[in-house]
Amino acid sequence: MSSLLPPEPSQAPGAPDALPGATPGNPSTRDPSSHAASEASSPVPARWKRWLHSSPLLVSIAAGALYGILAQISIRVGWDAASIAFASMSVGFIFLLPVALGAFTVWASPEKARRSWLWCSLVPWLTATLCLIVALLVGWEGTLCLIMAVPVYLPMASVGGLVMGGVLRYLAGRGRNTLLSTLALLPFVSAYLELDAALPQRLEPVDTRITIQASPAVVWQNIIRVPAITPGEQGDSLFYSMGFPRPVEATLSHEGVGGVRHASFERGLVFVETVSAWEPERLLSFTIQADPNNIPLTTLDSHVTVGGLWFDVLDGTYRIEALSDREVVLHLSSTHRISTRFNFYAGLWSRYLMRDVQTSILNVLKDRCEAQQSGETRG
Repeated sequence: MSSLLPPEPSQAPGAPDALPGATPGNPSTRDPSSHAASEASSPVPARWKRWLHSSPLLVSIAAGALYGILAQISIRVGWDAASIAFASMSVGFIFLLPVALGAFTVWASPEKARRSWLWCSLVPWLTATLCLIVALLVGWEGTLCLIMAVPVYLPMASVGGLVMGGVLRYLAGRGRNTLLSTLALLPFVSAYLELDAALPQRLEPVDTRITIQASPAVVWQNIIRVPAITPGEQGDSLFYSMGFPRPVEATLSHEGVGGVRHASFERGLVFVETVSAWEPERLLSFTIQADPNNIPLTTLDSHVTVGGLWFDVLDGTYRIEALSDREVVLHLSSTHRISTRFNFYAGLWSRYLMRDVQTSILNVLKDRCEAQQSGETRG
């Protein structure tokens, strides 16, 4: 990290060492006896002082991380379960807390480091990353939520570091401490004010499609019921690698409107889908219900639990567009709900998630339909 620090000011050859705090207008030199007396009277042991001065990076990160960890502990100790859930998904703790982390990191940095804008913008990333890792290890957050938080936490930590760096450079005295105290309290004030405000809701449609070399009849047979999907049929997917459950199978109670499909996923996730439109070889629509109380706690991060407070999948539709007797375009569309204080950001991830899951399902259907069609043709 030495490359992040500005160069030391030049000193004339042979010039004596300046006393700590000496300025160009105060050419005082170091007095060994007075320096020793000062160390002896200091409440901080000399070896600690030497460590603090020799490890500026560790000291800076530790200061910011200590604030972040204590902030997370404080809401979990003093608030009830519902308030903790709201606070952890508040603007205060998603967007403002990393600003305070960055500010604390730079505030605890040595003066030499504060003069580097590169230090002020990048070292807070280490603090933010450490806090996210701790949250994962102690079970405050899951992998999926942490990965979604990284694109917010890192730049916002840089904002806090740069603001504090500028303040420490250009603002002296009481103003520095006032700003630090304000930034430290801001996440809590924001989270508290958000508790009683209704969550905004936003409906997000997602449309996917795939071309299949098979007849509409073959495709229809494969979408109304989906036999168990083997591991070999499962393709690569970003969200599956992050822990989102893979689809397993879909059953159907009876054909026609009113039929109930049970779409099962790994680790106990089940969508109960009631058929709302049934046009053989052309259209299959259904409403979707998922009871969050019946989903095992280890299946999904609490913030992305289907049917929960912040996220739900509402409906789905398969539409078969026939291009010829042996070629179709299979469309799979869905609508999901997000309810957060930052739907503009959550929507980016939720659309990506649903598109990823739907594309994976379509790929499985394509392989099955084309294999069935090829077998029928040979027969």
